[in-house]
Amino acid sequence: TVSFLLDYEPEPLGVSPWPLFLESPKEGEVQISQELGNAVFYNGSDLPHYRHALPVGHRSVSYVFHYVPQHFRGL
Repeated sequence: TVSFLLDYEPEPLGVSPWPLFLESPKEGEVQISQELGNAVFYNGSDLPHYRHALPVGHRSVSYVFHYVPQHFRGL
């Protein structure tokens, strides 16, 4: 999976206040904060991932691409 942060309002100074969370079996919960134009690559089929609800009055635009092997049939 690729999550590319294209836009965020209100525009942040530095990282977006809306982090992505990954649940790693080795690391536990990992929080990833992106700046505009940053992309995160991770194995979304194997790592549970989520974001909390956007704060009221905020807006975010991300391109999210999911790639799986042709034989993939779900979890």
